[in-house]
Amino acid sequence: MKTLKQAFAAFLAIALLVCAMPVAVMAAEGDGVVTVGAAAGYPGDIVAVTVSITELPKNDFSYGSFVVSYGENLQYVNVVGCGGEYRMDSFRRPDDVADIEFKVTYNNSTVGNYKNEADLFVVYFKIKSSAVASDNNTAKNKIHVSTEGDAFNFYGDAVDFSCVDGYVEVKDRNSALGEALVGHSITLDGSVSMNFHVNVPKSVLNAADAAVIFTVDGNEKIEAEKKLSDCRKDANGNVMLSFELPSPMWTRTVTAQIVSGGEEGEIYSYSVKNYALYILSGAYSTDNADSDAKLKALCVALLNYGSYSQEYFGYFTNDLANKDVNYGETLAIDNLVSRNVDELITDNCAAVNGSATGVAYAGVNVAVDSATAIRHFFNIENTDGIEFYAYRQGETPVKVNASVVDNMIAVTVKDIPAAYLDSPYVVKIVNTADSTELTVTYSVRSYMASAVKTGAKEMQNLMRAMYLYNVAANEYFGK
Repeated sequence: MKTLKQAFAAFLAIALLVCAMPVAVMAAEGDGVVTVGAAAGYPGDIVAVTVSITELPKNDFSYGSFVVSYGENLQYVNVVGCGGEYRMDSFRRPDDVADIEFKVTYNNSTVGNYKNEADLFVVYFKIKSSAVASDNNTAKNKIHVSTEGDAFNFYGDAVDFSCVDGYVEVKDRNSALGEALVGHSITLDGSVSMNFHVNVPKSVLNAADAAVIFTVDGNEKIEAEKKLSDCRKDANGNVMLSFELPSPMWTRTVTAQIVSGGEEGEIYSYSVKNYALYILSGAYSTDNADSDAKLKALCVALLNYGSYSQEYFGYFTNDLANKDVNYGETLAIDNLVSRNVDELITDNCAAVNGSATGVAYAGVNVAVDSATAIRHFFNIENTDGIEFYAYRQGETPVKVNASVVDNMIAVTVKDIPAAYLDSPYVVKIVNTADSTELTVTYSVRSYMASAVKTGAKEMQNLMRAMYLYNVAANEYFGK
């Protein structure tokens, strides 16, 4: 594996903090009102700002273009449609100085006008590292929307909108513990691990009670605690606050906070989707154009895989990972997984060889709801003298523990990375009394090949998305 690439080749400080900011506006008589929301974050963070129609023009509204302009402290990252009564027909990406333009059409424009106020789209901005809190409430942090005379009702009559401007509040970091966020990385192991890289003072590192509190947003918040001393360090000596997030949860925001001695550190926030939005925006680049293109393709496959996982598991399907995500100059990423790939999803290795006395192979399943894993099941008369091994084909066998599941013995190959979903993994059972061996060879691709033929529609689509995710990972990691 390429360590730098496995971390997506970058450290990014990303946070998502969105809030509403109701502000009165004096609209001209008959004008509609478009309102820009507010956001807050630290320099280097990515924030999301919602643009909404909060009052319809007197003569109604059917379609038009909205131009978003923004202050010098903000860098455009991406735009995501909100759905509902409109669709986003096209958009024009800004260059270093240009504004953003979005063409929006009422979904039923062939028969009438908008009937209700609605959220139009969410714009993601990165707060530049040079921004400071003293810039708050100035033009440097301002976001404005106009139609520039390019909005119409169903009859083709021009209508106007007045704008309630939005502002991004720049926050000062001031942790009671003295730690500082250096950046983020993401690793593609069995599931995506989100890593907060934090420079932590020695006094906190040495504190016996120092811990990290992780929280994941959702219908019910998920909380987890980890000892700070159990966290790894990166090559620069920064502590890595790592949290694994299964594919159906890649749209959820995760926060991490260090606590020690009754004091609380900063709360750092991150989402996998926001990371991918930044990569796809074109704002991130290295000196290697080929690698950058492959990274973007991997992010597209990542968002698609996450989206189909959400649909299969029925988790936050109103906030799909790939919904209306702009990719370069394309309006939205291609979220269609086609049957055209089915002939490529072949079982490349499944086999059962040999025999071990008192052992009978019973079957296999693959976990795709959390860290990707292959679990083999065996019926065993007596486990005395039975040894279990699991390893990637061609590598050294590693002795592992088995567990009892449904009155069978289960041996699990854990945490299979994205680039190795098509790699054969071997489970070996040895009876030491007579040195007999049973080996089972299988890959996640083997499971895909079976499920794409026999599974329900949602499972088939998930397998197609997983296959394309594996292909993109292979390309990026050079496997």
